[in-house]
Amino acid sequence: MNQVEIFYVPIGVETYMPMTPENIEESAVFVGEIALTNRRIKKLFKLLGSSSKGEFEIDNLRAKIVLPENKVTYIDNNGGIHSPELETYKLFDSELQAVKKILERVTVKR
Repeated sequence: MNQVEIFYVPIGVETYMPMTPENIEESAVFVGEIALTNRRIKKLFKLLGSSSKGEFEIDNLRAKIVLPENKVTYIDNNGGIHSPELETYKLFDSELQAVKKILERVTVKR
């Protein structure tokens, strides 16, 4: 399975309850399943890989990206990233906006 599964709550949207690893899948407004070879997914991971060390808020999630073999990457509302490979990183505002556009294009409203 060379698919990526995405659960997404729009970046910048305030929520009434914390978005955590336990509830992001059921609370996600947008979802998607897309090939790892898709050009937008490749660009997404290039952006995520270009981030630098930074803060991550586990209770302020906006995206959960599930890779093959159940490797999970989380993105918080402020551009913080956490994944087993990247540890904890943070996107600059311009990178976060680019990630937001990609997530909006590769997901559909539930």
